[in-house]
Amino acid sequence: MKIAFVIQRYGTEICGGAEAMTLQIAERLVKSLKVEVITTCAKDYLTWKNEYPEGKQKINGVLVHRFRTEYPRRKLIFKIINRLIRILPSFFILKKLEDIWVQSQGPYAPQLVSYIAQHQNDYDAFFFVTYLYYTTVKGILAAPDKAVLISTAHDEPEIRLPLYPKIFNIPQHIIYMTPEERDFIQMTFNNHHIPHDVIAMGIEEVKNPLTKKEKEVLDKLSDQPFILYIGRIDLHKGCQDLFDYFIRFKNNQKSTFNSSLRLVLIGPANMPIPKQEDIIYLGSVSESLKWHLLEQMEFLIMPSKFESLSIVIMEAWLKRKPVLVNGNTPVLLGQVTRSEGGFAYTNYDEFTRHTNILINNSQIGEKCGSMGFSYLEKYYRWEKVIDGYRKIVNTLNRNKTMDKAYNCDNCHNRSIVNNQIT
Repeated sequence: MKIAFVIQRYGTEICGGAEAMTLQIAERLVKSLKVEVITTCAKDYLTWKNEYPEGKQKINGVLVHRFRTEYPRRKLIFKIINRLIRILPSFFILKKLEDIWVQSQGPYAPQLVSYIAQHQNDYDAFFFVTYLYYTTVKGILAAPDKAVLISTAHDEPEIRLPLYPKIFNIPQHIIYMTPEERDFIQMTFNNHHIPHDVIAMGIEEVKNPLTKKEKEVLDKLSDQPFILYIGRIDLHKGCQDLFDYFIRFKNNQKSTFNSSLRLVLIGPANMPIPKQEDIIYLGSVSESLKWHLLEQMEFLIMPSKFESLSIVIMEAWLKRKPVLVNGNTPVLLGQVTRSEGGFAYTNYDEFTRHTNILINNSQIGEKCGSMGFSYLEKYYRWEKVIDGYRKIVNTLNRNKTMDKAYNCDNCHNRSIVNNQIT
């Protein structure tokens, strides 16, 4: 069996949930299947600028095919088209305008799509990751009979565009990250008939020695308590609300412990970060330093309004640490409710109440962290995840074999009928 993951970006340096998940799944599946990756030369999802060399390369045993983007994202054009396609009634949105929007969204790599169309017989299945992008929309249309969609979808304006009902009803199989994502997609696109599974990813700590500079960073943070945010510092990730809430919380606190609390941020910044002593931005850090920060923090904060699965809150649970999440996000609320691994807030008052609980009552925090760890062990072990993918591939292969046999029988029956007619 030979499969390919098709994804907009791929590489060990890329900071992105879907991209990190795909890399880890591919590197584990390649031990038992022939696994390749079809992707672009882009690193940055905002520009789609070509930064990796075009062609083939192997990354940790996985063969990666890279195709150039025809041009970087034209921000002004995309902004205009994106605004236009959002405000027009769906019956006014012509296919040509949809195509322009998909190309503008990017990454626009038509040679990647051509490769899929021309080489589809070389693969048993294509796993398309993230519903939103050109590589998935056009790739699925190029090989619908072998398409598996890993949608990583959530309720956002783009998913309501007229082109997506077709995309969510074409695949041979769909993989959802959470029950909430599955329920939302099935309700939105009425695609209950498409075979599907709910499979997320496993979580595993990276244990490498810290550099001297990384040890100094940890030493500076060890004297006072901090809460941790991991991910893109971005408006779409709810970071402005996080800053506003944290600053307001600190201004209203009088206790010694609370007044010393800091907010530590790691990840690429796509928005201004308030210049305050108690807000510390570390930029992008190594996996090893990230895991040490998770171990040292009071709790993890996840303010995102749009998530299909939060990997970082599961990483917190692996370190037996509690989490505080945006309760307006169904997926995050579902993860925390099922696990009892933390709390959810929907406004500033709830943010304040739960923050006070988690930083002032260690027993509650420890219990939440322990419950999160137990939940993780039950549902998010790598063996279970990889076994789920293998079963999907085997099912697709079995269905293909049955289809061939059915077609052969039909050909034989038609031959008999034609001979009788003759």
